[in-house]
Amino acid sequence: MTEAPHLTLLKDTNGDGKADTKEYLVDGFDPHDSHHSISAFDVDHGGGIFMCEGRFLHSQVETPYGPQRMADGGAWRWDHKSWKLERVFQSDVSNPWGIAHDPYGQNILNDASGGAHHWMSGYGIKMPHADEMKKVALFNHEHKIRPTSGSEFLYSSHFPDEIQGDYLFCNTIGFLGIKQFVTNDQVTEINGNFRQNLIESTDGNFRPADLELAPDGSLYFIDWHNALIGHMQHNARDPNRSPKYGRIYRITYPSRPLVKPPVIAGASIEQLFENLKLPEINARKRSQRELRGRNAQEVIAAAHAFAKANASDELLVLEALWATWGQHQPSPALIDLCLAADDRRIRAGAMLVVRHSLHLLDQAPAYLLAAAKDPDTRVRIEALNGASWLGGESGARILLTVASQEPDKWINNSLNSAILLQKGEVEALLNKGGFPKDQIADLDALLNRKLKAADVEKSYVSKAAQKRIRKDKQFAATMKLGHNIFMKEGSCDTCHQKDGKGLKGIYPPLAESNWVTGNTERLIKLTIHGLMGPIEVNGVKYAGNVPMTPVGKMYNDQEIAAALTYARNAWGNEASLITEKQVKDVRAATKDRTMFYKPEELLKEHPFPKK
Repeated sequence: MTEAPHLTLLKDTNGDGKADTKEYLVDGFDPHDSHHSISAFDVDHGGGIFMCEGRFLHSQVETPYGPQRMADGGAWRWDHKSWKLERVFQSDVSNPWGIAHDPYGQNILNDASGGAHHWMSGYGIKMPHADEMKKVALFNHEHKIRPTSGSEFLYSSHFPDEIQGDYLFCNTIGFLGIKQFVTNDQVTEINGNFRQNLIESTDGNFRPADLELAPDGSLYFIDWHNALIGHMQHNARDPNRSPKYGRIYRITYPSRPLVKPPVIAGASIEQLFENLKLPEINARKRSQRELRGRNAQEVIAAAHAFAKANASDELLVLEALWATWGQHQPSPALIDLCLAADDRRIRAGAMLVVRHSLHLLDQAPAYLLAAAKDPDTRVRIEALNGASWLGGESGARILLTVASQEPDKWINNSLNSAILLQKGEVEALLNKGGFPKDQIADLDALLNRKLKAADVEKSYVSKAAQKRIRKDKQFAATMKLGHNIFMKEGSCDTCHQKDGKGLKGIYPPLAESNWVTGNTERLIKLTIHGLMGPIEVNGVKYAGNVPMTPVGKMYNDQEIAAALTYARNAWGNEASLITEKQVKDVRAATKDRTMFYKPEELLKEHPFPKK
């Protein structure tokens, strides 16, 4: 459990349902904001415990392998057998409140603040402390909502066959319910398309916050059920923050029978391996957990026998490999079998084992180098991740091998990040003449961290503004500053999004909005002092329950002018500049104001022109 700054283990030793002992396992997680402290635990197939940590925290944890640090959000993996702790998600996330993994070991992390879901392997490169990888793509391209909290892949024969593998996630503000997505695993990353709203409530206090499949195949979820959930908008001691309410719901499919839970506790090792054939991800996860507590040599011998008896089922061979990984003795023979699999998901799953077993496998560099030449992008990314943590000349050789293969937006992004800690080794290897430079596309760009940036991020500046940027240095500088302010964490894009389209039903768009391109004084006022209440934008009505935060004390006049100028000339908008003097004048005229503006108040002062 989380008891920041500690990770704590509670044990019930006499079976009375109450903890009798408490053990502090790890110390050093930043405790200064419980809203962001380590949470959303999940366990991978090797027994590693994933923990999310949010924005604004700066943890430094002492381990037998040296101090491990995290700054401004990400995910940890802690191995309780080796005491190895690593930051395994190296990108910009604010409130990561959920990790879910599929049967092949691939993980999705959800970020509550932006409502985004991220394929974790795409951000697994080892990075310098406090540096972060650029974002490439999101899981949920449709029905994006925020804030998400809790997620799960649905694998249970109690539910219909056609929805097996669907991805479920909760939401607690704009949309009160659970979204269900069809997963697509035919591309490099895992992504999905909207299938349905599994649960939706009109109760304003409905706050689904976590999901879990039960041994009988049914689906449970937690309803926090609280009127106030933010830590910003209301007093921390507001009596509406009630700790007394909360509910647990169970979802079943009445026309299909519940699953008969398999025997796990006390089952033989052979029976536990047979459980790995079950379609229920819950049964397989719990059986692997039970195997991790059994005699290592007996489990390893049974794993090899199980793999041999089920050699035609590549996923079962991977499960056998995971059983040896859970004993901290990953089998080279089973790794070889998995790396020879036809299914690229099996090969990538084996490379996840290698990446987290660099301290256990003498053959790790050879495995990574072989995977660096794999025809599948996902396998090469797993190899590149491992190489970045391996380091040294071996890591550099793997990096260059990946760089000489077919390019891809994910590969480009990973290479561009991996070079940060390995540039010296890469250049030394090239200078030795041990690697043909002409095989590596854009070598100079790679070494200078410019590898196809267009594949990583796009500009939303309108064509008219782009022309002016090329001709007017002052305007170019203003737009650059405005872009940086808009995209800064906790600023504008968190709610209104990088494309200016907002989030459906929650945050209105800035693109093609008269609120943005119209009266400048109205726009400056709502930016400095904030906005709250019902509003209509582009013919769509928004309840306005979540306020637009006032930023008058966050940014100076020049920064506000630049950010608003950027918004007025991006996503197809074309409007005049807002000057520093305009912001200064409005700030002075409204200096006594202490409350949010209401839309109707602003429209009374600055009505839209009549059509």
